[in-house]
Amino acid sequence: MRYAIKLQIVSAGFAFALFAALELMMNVYRIGRWTGWEIDTVNRTLLWIYIGGFFLSSFLFPLILLRWLEGRWANFWSLLLWMPYFLLFAYTFAEGFPITDPGEYPNPIAGLIAIGAFVLYPIYLGLLNLAANAVRTFS
Repeated sequence: MRYAIKLQIVSAGFAFALFAALELMMNVYRIGRWTGWEIDTVNRTLLWIYIGGFFLSSFLFPLILLRWLEGRWANFWSLLLWMPYFLLFAYTFAEGFPITDPGEYPNPIAGLIAIGAFVLYPIYLGLLNLAANAVRTFS
């Protein structure tokens, strides 16, 4: 039972990582309006956040899978379990912070990028799960 709860928490963490990245991408205009930054400055800042987040998650996710979930093969359930949490986070954010200014709507290509990220993210998580299991197997 403890393992199942840990797996759910880790899956929620996986979902939150993708949710945060996509919401930052979708809300560039809102961030620019709130901070007073130009859109180019916001985009450059978010690019560095994305790069740092990618390297940090590529290091931390296998470490969490290895240490906290003991590198079991059942960790691959996290490839499916993150999706309901992502939808929950997205719905909660959309209801909590609705778009009130028509200028804050994301551009149409952002939706295509989000779909691509949603399709590629399980592959990324699968590779990280494989890395964690390989480290456990060879050590």
